[in-house]
Amino acid sequence: MFYEGIYTDKKGEQRKMYYLNRDGFTFIAMGFTGRKVDEFKLKYIDAFNKMEEQIRNQSLQVLNQSTDDLKRANLLYKIANLTSDEELKEESLKSSYELVTGKLIHQKKTDYQKLYEAVTERYGDSVEDNLKGTIRFIRVWKG
Repeated sequence: MFYEGIYTDKKGEQRKMYYLNRDGFTFIAMGFTGRKVDEFKLKYIDAFNKMEEQIRNQSLQVLNQSTDDLKRANLLYKIANLTSDEELKEESLKSSYELVTGKLIHQKKTDYQKLYEAVTERYGDSVEDNLKGTIRFIRVWKG
């Protein structure tokens, strides 16, 4: 927290000085005095440092997962470009997109299908005849 050092002042004389890191600054900035308060400050600083380390570790895990997902997505994209099988190409590109964006295309397709079924169930072949009603229905539809 505190490290002793020496500096030379304007007169050329050497003086003591203290370097302090964030923990040392926090210790001084809290401003309370006394042995029990010092113990509290040290526990506070320790808890803060542990919390900061935990946040860093979680961020690193998320970053590592994102990197792995991007690598897999890149591989799937390469497979899609190498294959002449249209079905495999489409599946590879969809999977690549899902890894990069975190959005499931299949789920969106399912939701769209549910909406389409609800619209056709309600309006049948007369969707064009009742376009305003269809639009209102789609706006309020909850799936």
